[in-house]
Amino acid sequence: DRYDFLGGSSSGYKGKARIVAEYKSAANPLCYVNPDNPSEAVLKRGFHAKLLFALFPLPFLLVGVGGIIGTLRGKRPSTAAISSGRSRAPKPMRLVGPIGPIEPMESAGVGRQVLKPRHSPRAKFIGITLIALFWNGIVSIFVVHALHDLLHGGWSLIQVLFLLPFVAIGLAMIAGALYQLLAMFNPRPTLELSTGEIPLGGSAELRWSFSGQTSKIGEFSVTLRGVEEATYRRGTDTHTDRNTFYEMELYRTSSPYEIALGQVGFIMPRDTMHSFEAENNKIVWNLEVHGDIKRWPDVKESFKINVTPMVV
Repeated sequence: DRYDFLGGSSSGYKGKARIVAEYKSAANPLCYVNPDNPSEAVLKRGFHAKLLFALFPLPFLLVGVGGIIGTLRGKRPSTAAISSGRSRAPKPMRLVGPIGPIEPMESAGVGRQVLKPRHSPRAKFIGITLIALFWNGIVSIFVVHALHDLLHGGWSLIQVLFLLPFVAIGLAMIAGALYQLLAMFNPRPTLELSTGEIPLGGSAELRWSFSGQTSKIGEFSVTLRGVEEATYRRGTDTHTDRNTFYEMELYRTSSPYEIALGQVGFIMPRDTMHSFEAENNKIVWNLEVHGDIKRWPDVKESFKINVTPMVV
């Protein structure tokens, strides 16, 4: 009465009847017996897809662990905030927006720098596509096995419930890849900074322009953001926590003229931390642009800038 190591039974009569018929017609049917305890015997041994039912709680466990980590991160203040002894609320910044006609950008000279995006739309598309192919390639093996059982009357509700979370994640990855594919056809921003290094308390001028149809962008914004990154090991895994310790919207407009070509002046806050990079800790400053496009992927680009200590 024991077919494999799981034991018990499940829904689907036809699949079990087919297995019984195969054993009745087999010339030399095998039964595997434990020589030390002959009462332990099975007809089918070794690995098979149904043994993966033991992993059914895994997605829910990961969600729970992620919630705990998120809660602990939310309660832990950043080292930058502790060192300054102040809240993360930024000081008001002196902003200068486009006024009247703007001259075309000059070629990058001494000190002037054309910023490069941290991750281009093409790199994002390639990255998420590779992950989606890897994930769905593995999940498809078990989906094919489940479909085979379904076609031969061996349909199992437990097997379907086990596969649903993994199939849903795979579909979400495919949707993300399609999203990034469409984003590749968006207008591309070019950002030029008046200096390659900005000291704390110093000022800089940012100019932007777009290649492509900017008429699709309904609203455009530029945000200055400081992020603290801490990398640590937990067992054999490496994790990186990120905390935004400073955020200020430098400019927002819905004017087609100002979206296509514009500039803004800003001052780096004095009571924060300059750019810093060590083996396990980083302070990263980014200029992030966001162009809202209705019924289409938005323009989202992040540009890293170099912030130096305050000049005394």
